[in-house]
Amino acid sequence: MKYPGFGIIAAILLVLGTGFPRPAPAQADAGKKAMVADCSGKECRCRLSDLTLNDMAILLGTDLPADPESFVMIHGDEIGWSKVSIRDAEIAIGGDGTCDLELFEDWSPEDGTWDGTTVLRGVSGAAECRQIGAMVVTMMNSKGRKARVAWKGAFDLNAFQAATKPDLEDDHPKWTQVDRHTVTGAGGGAGMVTSYKARLLTPRRFLIDTRISGEGCVFSLRHDVRKVD
Repeated sequence: MKYPGFGIIAAILLVLGTGFPRPAPAQADAGKKAMVADCSGKECRCRLSDLTLNDMAILLGTDLPADPESFVMIHGDEIGWSKVSIRDAEIAIGGDGTCDLELFEDWSPEDGTWDGTTVLRGVSGAAECRQIGAMVVTMMNSKGRKARVAWKGAFDLNAFQAATKPDLEDDHPKWTQVDRHTVTGAGGGAGMVTSYKARLLTPRRFLIDTRISGEGCVFSLRHDVRKVD
């Protein structure tokens, strides 16, 4: 089934106040590397992210947590700052209460079936732009989005996009590898300009932030993509 994230230009042309994440406040430990615990399986996998606490707060659209030892918990469809200790989280899913810390740099996305949802994070321009954006997101989320991806050990958006089987009228951005876990893209067509920034959060989840400009509107969207099989 085709993941429609890159069909946004065609969708906007068919249907033809900003909501960006709040900047995280300054904090003494804001530059500390964030820890991520993926507790979606039978035990937690704990990794040290290449993102700082401040970076992670901005990415999640939240304030920095008060506790400098806070970490990001992923459990099923939920992702956010954990309100429990790693020990308690591990025991709750049947583990032994321990979670050895691994370097995030060793992570790569897992081969398998990936699925995603899209949300509209901000709109500017003419009065009808917000209505158009809401209609487009509804259309995107109503279609099949699953794609079976063979990553071959690298966070390669070319491999991901090819697996979605895009149509000719879909956006075909040029991807640039920023680092092992960050990819940017630029595309557009038919009066539209698009930019993308993808961040790998764990081997089973990544986000794509998308900005589309054209037809008197500017749209900001987020695609939340995760491995489901």
